[in-house]
Amino acid sequence: MDLFYIKNLKDYRERLVKHPTKHYSTRSLSAITHIAVHHSATTTGSAEAYARYHVKELGWPGIGYHFVIEKDGLIKWSNGLETKSYHVGKSNSFAVGVCLTGDFRSGEPTSAQRVSLSNLLKSLMSELNINYDKVWGHNQFPGYENKACPCIDMVTVRQQLQKPSQVPIDQIDIVSDKKNWKHDISERFPNTSPAELKKLNPTLPDSLPPSTPIKVKGEPEKISDELLRLIKVMDRKGYPVLRDDRKDFNLNIVGIRNPNSVPDLFDDRIVVFWRYENTWNFKNYKATTDPGLANLYNPVSTSGTAILKEGHYPGSHRIGLHKGKYKALVQAAPVTVIRDFNRDSKLDFDSGKVETGLYGINIHRASEYSESKKVDKWSAGCQVFANPTQFTEFIGLCENSSLNWGNTFSYTLLNGNDLA
Repeated sequence: MDLFYIKNLKDYRERLVKHPTKHYSTRSLSAITHIAVHHSATTTGSAEAYARYHVKELGWPGIGYHFVIEKDGLIKWSNGLETKSYHVGKSNSFAVGVCLTGDFRSGEPTSAQRVSLSNLLKSLMSELNINYDKVWGHNQFPGYENKACPCIDMVTVRQQLQKPSQVPIDQIDIVSDKKNWKHDISERFPNTSPAELKKLNPTLPDSLPPSTPIKVKGEPEKISDELLRLIKVMDRKGYPVLRDDRKDFNLNIVGIRNPNSVPDLFDDRIVVFWRYENTWNFKNYKATTDPGLANLYNPVSTSGTAILKEGHYPGSHRIGLHKGKYKALVQAAPVTVIRDFNRDSKLDFDSGKVETGLYGINIHRASEYSESKKVDKWSAGCQVFANPTQFTEFIGLCENSSLNWGNTFSYTLLNGNDLA
C-alpha cells in the first residue's frame, strides 16, 4: 500500500457533517491530473464550518474540499481522493481540492499554512504522479477566470514545488538548538526520510527521527453509523468528545434519555465509547437517567426529587463506593438538577426549579442478582444500570481507564430527540 509522509495531517473524513441522502460520485485515482488551491475567503473558519455550510446552506453531499489547511497549519483530510466533490465546477472529475482558511484578498497565509501547503502538495504530486505545473489556483480552471481565489501567487508556489526541500540541503546541520535537534529537523524536513537526510549530510547525528506514515489510500477510521451520529450531535452542541488514542480506554460516558415523562421504566441508555488504534469501540447499556416512582412520591429532599439536567459535566465522577457498599462512579464535582416537587406520577423536566451542587448523583446498578424491570427506589436522581452484568463490564472499563487516564470521568446527558 502506498504511503506518503505529512506532518500535521489528521483524518477528518468521517467526522464532518454529510447530507443524509445525497452522496458524491467517485472516480479512479488515475483520473486525477490536477490539484486546485483555494482560500476560504473568510477571516476565520474550519473544515467543520465549511462542511456545515456546504451541506446545510448549499445542499451539497458533503464538504467540497479534499483537504483544509487551518491557520495553525493543521491539515484536515476531508474527503477521500476518489471522491468527486464540488469545488471547481466542470473540473471536479480530475482535480483535488485544497483550501486554506483565510481571506487573502486582504491578508496572507500564516507561515505554518505555507509549510503545510508545500508539504501536502509535494506529497500529493508524488502519490498521484502530478507535475508541479498542474497545481493551479481556483481561478486557473475553466469558468473561473474572473475569480480572485486563491489570492496568492501561484507562480511562486509552483516554483517552490520544484525545490527538493524548504532550505538548501547543505544547511541541514545548522540546528538552532543542539539539544532539540530532532524536533528542529523534523519540523524543517517532514517529508525527507532519516536515511536520506543522513546520506546527504553526514554531519547529522546517527539517530534520526522517523517520519510518521499517513495512508492516503487507506480506509478512514472505523466507526459505526450510530456512533458517528452521536459524535456529530455532541460536536454540534459543543460538548467535548475524547479522541486521544495514544492509550486505550479514553472513555466518553453518555446518557441518552427517553423524552417521555413516564417514570419507573428502564427506558434510557448509557453508552460508552472510546477510540484506540484508529478504531472506535462502542458499548450500549440499558439504564434509567430518571428517578423512580417511589422517590417521586416521597422525595429524599424537601426541595423535591432530583432529575439530572441534560448537559455536559466535566470531571463529575470518580470510582468510589456507592453508599459504601460496592464500586460505582460517585459524584465528584457539581452537577445541575431539576427539582420535581409536586409528588405525582409524572416526570417534570421543566418544573422551573433548578439547582447546582453535590447531591450524590452516582452512576450505579440496581439489583445485584438480576435485571431490574422497575426503577422503584433504585434511583432518587442517580443514573442506574438495569442489568448487573452490564454494570460489572462498565466498571471494568472505568478501572482500565483509570490506569491510563486517571480516576476522573466526565458525564454527558443527551435527550433521545437529539439523535432522531
